[in-house]
Amino acid sequence: QEWKQEREKEQEQERKQERGQEQDQEQEQEQEQEREQERDQEQEQEQEQEQEQEQEQEQEQEQEQEQ
Repeated sequence: QEWKQEREKEQEQERKQERGQEQDQEQEQEQEQEREQERDQEQEQEQEQEQEQEQEQEQEQEQEQEQ
């Protein structure tokens, strides 16, 4: 009888550990996604800056033509 209780305790511990590992994996995945989103945002900002620079250059060319 006691041996059965011991076994049940061990199984409970194992289940807890497995649940903990699953939670860790989920957190890691969430962090990965956040990092990817940040990278995407940085790329978008860079593209916007490039577009702005191009527009400025076009404006300068137009001004030169007017003169």
